[in-house]
Amino acid sequence: INCVHPVAAVQSRETEATIHLFFKHNDIVCDEEQTFFRVDDNAWCKAKDLAVGDVIKGFSKNEQLMRIERATDKQQLYEIEVEDCHNFYVSESEVLAHNMLLVLAAPAAAPVISSAVV
Repeated sequence: INCVHPVAAVQSRETEATIHLFFKHNDIVCDEEQTFFRVDDNAWCKAKDLAVGDVIKGFSKNEQLMRIERATDKQQLYEIEVEDCHNFYVSESEVLAHNMLLVLAAPAAAPVISSAVV
């Protein structure tokens, strides 16, 4: 079931370990513990356990992971809380994530995010 929910809250914290996930049309910088729905085994997978070539569930189409970079520089992460939902599609690639912890360019302009029940 897919529906649209507004962002209820955005909280921030600093981290020293992030993962940069590159898809065909865009990329995501997130916490290494962030989970995404991997199509290959039909299960949630932490970002730190993803591999190049893994396919992540997408809203309109699934997205293949093209490249992964790990960083140890300090980053400000933003935890996005979506009203009435814990699973939602993020980024222009619309990949399915759970309780998102990511680096945002402009957290004050948090968008409405499509959610999913898995």
